[in-house]
Amino acid sequence: MKSTTKMILIASVALSTALPELASAQSVAWSEIVDGIQARLWVSKSGRTFNETEMTDVYLELRNVSGGLNPVEIYYDTLGSIWSCEVVDSEGHPILGTGDPAFSMANIWRPNPFWLTLPRGGLLQFIVSISGHGVPKRGGVMVEMPCGIWGFKSDGQSPFLQATMKMVPRQEAGGRRAWHGTLSLPPAPIPIE
Repeated sequence: MKSTTKMILIASVALSTALPELASAQSVAWSEIVDGIQARLWVSKSGRTFNETEMTDVYLELRNVSGGLNPVEIYYDTLGSIWSCEVVDSEGHPILGTGDPAFSMANIWRPNPFWLTLPRGGLLQFIVSISGHGVPKRGGVMVEMPCGIWGFKSDGQSPFLQATMKMVPRQEAGGRRAWHGTLSLPPAPIPIE
């Protein structure tokens, strides 16, 4: 019994040091439940710099709280406009970053559409930020999403990424029925310090 407790403790310490961002994800609230699905975003510094600008990764977490026995399938299509988002302050007022609109005209790298399957009680986490925008020199911290690009410098701002993910109904060959609905995701803090 003691060795099992030690193993769990060692695994917990290893996980917490390997994934320090996980603690910040836990502080972000979940969306309202829509047809058995909840979601949230969280933003972390990626450890990558380009043109003396720190890049971020934006993670989407989805969980199946439907209670049904069957998995929920979601058709994730970044080529369509499933995302709408803005950056807001702690009171919900829109704020602008340092990004130049000309940078958003670059060759954007997005994944092809794909299916996600969430089993009963399942949780899925993956990076939804994209890359390929032009990156300004010394642009501070940069957030790249399918719905926009923002750059922030450490100037006392406390920006939050607020987003909506909308999936429209679709019928796929083979009897698949994709989940559809609109998830309004709570604001996720953007780490700029």
